[in-house]
Amino acid sequence: GALSVAKGIPTLLQASNCLYSRLPHKLIVIGDGPLRQQVITAQQHSPHIIYRGSTDRNGVKKALQAADLSVFATQQYQGREEAAGLVTLEAQACGTPVVVNRSGGAPEMLDEGTTGFTAERENPDSLAQQIERFFSLDKNSQLEMGRNARSFVVEKRSLSRSCDQLLGFYNSLR
Repeated sequence: GALSVAKGIPTLLQASNCLYSRLPHKLIVIGDGPLRQQVITAQQHSPHIIYRGSTDRNGVKKALQAADLSVFATQQYQGREEAAGLVTLEAQACGTPVVVNRSGGAPEMLDEGTTGFTAERENPDSLAQQIERFFSLDKNSQLEMGRNARSFVVEKRSLSRSCDQLLGFYNSLR
C-alpha cells in the first residue's frame, strides 16, 4: 500500500510500539511511498517492525494469507477520507480478520465483532486496544473470525453481489 499519512502509517507505528511491551508481535509493513524512510527508521529502532517494501499482487496475497490480522489505519488527510478500502476486503477474502479505523467507508467493509474491529481514527491507543482485543481471543475464535471474514466478502461484498444489488436498484427505477 501507499506509505502515507492518509493511510495512517504514523498511527500504526505508534500503536505497534505502544502495544509491543504487553503483546509481543511482528508488524510487517508492505508498500512504498512518502513515509518509507519513517518506516525504515522505525524498523531500525524497533526490531518487531519488519519493512518488506513494495511487492506484486501475488506477494500481497501471500502476506495477507499468512497474517493473523491485517490492520488498516486510514484517516482523514487534507480533508479527504478513503471511500472504502479495497485492501480491507482483499484481506478478508484471504480469510484474515481486520482492524480498521472509523474513517470514510472503511467501517462498512467489515462486520464489526464478527470479521474484525474498528478503532477511532488518528488514535494510536484505540488502534492498539482493538489489536489487543483480537489477540485476547482464543485461537479458535481468531480462526472463526477469519472464516467469517471470508464468508462476509463472498456473501456481501463480492463483485457478483454488488452487480446483483446494482441491477436490483436499476430495475426498481422502471
